Amino acid sequence: MQNKINAILLLVFAILTQGTLQAQKLNNLSIALTNETYSFPFTRFLPLHPGLEIGTTLFQSKSGNSTHHINAYLGGYHHQKVENALYLRTAYSYQYNIKNTIGIDAPVGIGYQHTFYPGETYVQNTDTGAWENKKQWGKSHALLTFGLGLTYLKANRLQPFIRYESNIDLPLYNSYLTTRTFFKLGMHIKLN
Repeated sequence: MQNKINAILLLVFAILTQGTLQAQKLNNLSIALTNETYSFPFTRFLPLHPGLEIGTTLFQSKSGNSTHHINAYLGGYHHQKVENALYLRTAYSYQYNIKNTIGIDAPVGIGYQHTFYPGETYVQNTDTGAWENKKQWGKSHALLTFGLGLTYLKANRLQPFIRYESNIDLPLYNSYLTTRTFFKLGMHIKLN
């Protein structure tokens, strides 16, 4: 695991040191409505498992038809019978610009996610055999994310995007590894 983290940090450093890098103040905001599912690939829209993601670009570098972004995101989703989740993640996104009209986005990232079962949880009392209500603290996961998307670049302040992303949840203690996919519809908003 340490080798993977070192490789990701090395990749981020290499990207940051090429081209003209500009530290960004809060110049833009990204808001996306999401639909989460356990299927891979994403095969259907219903039932809906809604979510919301808010992000901003921390660094941006342009060279030719390419744009490199380092983004930070805060989000969550509700999967009625499986889990509710909150996450914080960062992603490097490579964008290839076609005639400054359409951007083909390829994000990869890492993050932290905390999930909660959406209902009551119980534990069996070993003395009496009865089931008792148990306080729920949720589960911690490290996230690996990757995806593909399109952004409409012609609009000046509002740039709509559509994105398909997959998450791999790595448990931080004894648990199971899960994958899920997200269909995201959103808007990049330029504040300046």
